[in-house]
Amino acid sequence: MVGKTSSKCVTGAAFLTAALLASPAQATGTIACEATDGSDAAIMLGVGRLPILAVISAFVTAEGQDWSLDGSVGTQISVGQGFMDSDQLLVDLVDTNIEEVLISLRLYRNSTGKSSAEAGVLTVHNVGVYPVMCEEG
Repeated sequence: MVGKTSSKCVTGAAFLTAALLASPAQATGTIACEATDGSDAAIMLGVGRLPILAVISAFVTAEGQDWSLDGSVGTQISVGQGFMDSDQLLVDLVDTNIEEVLISLRLYRNSTGKSSAEAGVLTVHNVGVYPVMCEEG
């Protein structure tokens, strides 16, 4: 995850790391993002990279609230839709009745040779909008 020095970010990082350890083994990678605005907002996705994007796990924290795909932490959410190509990743997470988009991640990538950058926007409905930097693992 992107390094932060504040205790809020350390708490968010610890939350996301612990949550991901409980995720299914079939996840082939992770995408971890932290807000760059000094807030505690963060998202971690476990993804399978098939011909389509498969979001296998999701853990989100913002403004003292938490959400998770499996309901193990905070409010349970579901995957609404996801898309990934070499330039962008777009994910919408919805309530369990699939009536409202609660969380959106819009991540944009650029790379040249061995250098790359990933940044975007995490939107949490009725909570806030956060600029994020991300790392894939």
